[in-house]
Amino acid sequence: MIRICLADNHELIRLGITTLLSAQDDIELVGDVCSFHELICLSKQTKPDIIVVELHLKDGDLTLNISELLNYCPSVLILTACKDREKHLHALRLGAKGIVLKDHCVEITMKAIRSVCAGEVWIDHSITLDLWRNFILTDAIKSPVNYIADKFGFDQSSLTPREFEIARLLACGLSAKKIANKLFISDKTVRNHVTVIYSKLGVSSQVELVFQSVNLGLSTTE
Repeated sequence: MIRICLADNHELIRLGITTLLSAQDDIELVGDVCSFHELICLSKQTKPDIIVVELHLKDGDLTLNISELLNYCPSVLILTACKDREKHLHALRLGAKGIVLKDHCVEITMKAIRSVCAGEVWIDHSITLDLWRNFILTDAIKSPVNYIADKFGFDQSSLTPREFEIARLLACGLSAKKIANKLFISDKTVRNHVTVIYSKLGVSSQVELVFQSVNLGLSTTE
């Protein structure tokens, strides 16, 4: 059962989301609030699996307070009407595990919640398209390693073929478990590769890898 804390400054929105969540067999809403102060109190008390929260709450912008939420909950998913790309990226850099826009369908929102709880990164498609800006997609897909070596000076020998394959899957947001299943290897083997990949690419997390995936030639349309 996925235990959720919900925070949104609009009562009607909270009521609608509460109704949607109540129809899910594997989700339990442990509480909903409209302010950051109330969210902290609720999170301390209930220790949810995930916090689903709007960027703008009754008592101000949530963005700078995301790291505090992570003291009481392992995952924060932003569900927002805000379409400011810089705010999205800033929220992710500060620890949010995903961004979903409110104008998406229920199925996408539920999939995002379950994916983030499974250890994956969820970035809204429109944000991903922004990350592809100024990136020559066709050249990268034809020969991603050679393309990035020519355009960005990336040493294609830095990653082994297996590491490159795993890095591409990480850039798609897949968890270690899903990568292991896809490649028919153990979770431990994947995690060992991930440690080496992060070191070689100079990143510290999967979210950072997603940010850098375009520049590193790891993005994929799959």
